[in-house]
Amino acid sequence: FASSNSLGAVGDTVRRTILASLAPDDSAVTGPFVAQGDSVAYATVSPVGLNGTVTRWVAVWRRLSATEASRRSLTDLIGTHARLALGNATGDLWTDLNSITTPPAGNPGDTLFEGTSTNGERVLGSRVPIAGSPWEVAVEFPFSDILEPTMRLARWFFLGGLALLLVGGIIAAVIARSLTRPIAQLAGATEGIRSGDYTRRAPLDRDDEIGKLAMAFNTMADAIADARVKLQDQAGDLERRSAALSDQSRQTEEANRQLRAAVESAEQARSSLEVALRENARTVAELDSVLSSAPVGFAFHDRSLRYVRVNERLATFLGRPAVDIVGRRPSEIVPGVGHDLEAGLSRALDTERPVLDLELSIPGPLGSDPAREWLATLFPVRTREGE
Repeated sequence: FASSNSLGAVGDTVRRTILASLAPDDSAVTGPFVAQGDSVAYATVSPVGLNGTVTRWVAVWRRLSATEASRRSLTDLIGTHARLALGNATGDLWTDLNSITTPPAGNPGDTLFEGTSTNGERVLGSRVPIAGSPWEVAVEFPFSDILEPTMRLARWFFLGGLALLLVGGIIAAVIARSLTRPIAQLAGATEGIRSGDYTRRAPLDRDDEIGKLAMAFNTMADAIADARVKLQDQAGDLERRSAALSDQSRQTEEANRQLRAAVESAEQARSSLEVALRENARTVAELDSVLSSAPVGFAFHDRSLRYVRVNERLATFLGRPAVDIVGRRPSEIVPGVGHDLEAGLSRALDTERPVLDLELSIPGPLGSDPAREWLATLFPVRTREGE
């Protein structure tokens, strides 16, 4: 059984591979993806027997096909610029939910990977197996989308630190130059009077050459005292400038601390992303399991009331394959009561409240058959963003 008349013949090798994966106690098994032109298909196989002996196998083939809008909606939920792919666990065939695509950049068995995509872009991604099937799901993100904000901040910090170092070097050069002349003057004074008490003065009680010498000595001592005062003033200015440099150094250390905090935040964001990807894969698998095993008809509609997802039970009730129902409104599928069903869906969306036990009467498929009575319950569904 196939969901589309365009499914081609499948070789015996593929059939034997699927049957070999069916354990004796399995009631059904899902087979690997098989290429069908530019798209992929897969089979669900179940044994049929009598008195405990398997005599036949029922294989239902479905083609994996999703509209561009639905694929874009799914990738937008995962993240901007995300690339989603499904493939066989053996890594031989991958699909983007519509057509055959290139494998992810990582190697088989890599839960997390970093690599280069086919267009040469560096990517970071994750691939995990889907429980109960021979498939894997892989998600890739451009490496630049994850690390570019951090790298941009790091470049700004680097340029700021370089500017601070340059300013500090200029200030140090100016200070060194301003100290060279006073130190040279101090060295000359020390060479003139090798030691002594600079507060002492020679008495000026003589008018001869000795007095003149004392006067010259006192003049020299006064000059040395004045030079010491100037040197102390310059030392105070140097201390103030040193304090300014110390403050700039503390600012640089604070910038480095903020950079480390930004890197840690990026690591935490990556960990949160990995958790979200695993949760999304688990949710998709659980939803597929619930829809396929539900004993009642089950469907999702978009805001324009078109079917976006239909389980096999509802497709059987409507007498059409699920692929022919998706994308159409109820009035196009069941003309008799489709308008009533659309009115109930519109009421649930407008009031944001469930519409319970909506009774629908559908004529029999041959006209003469008795009408079938349906009881529908309609619920509005919101996304995490509140839409």
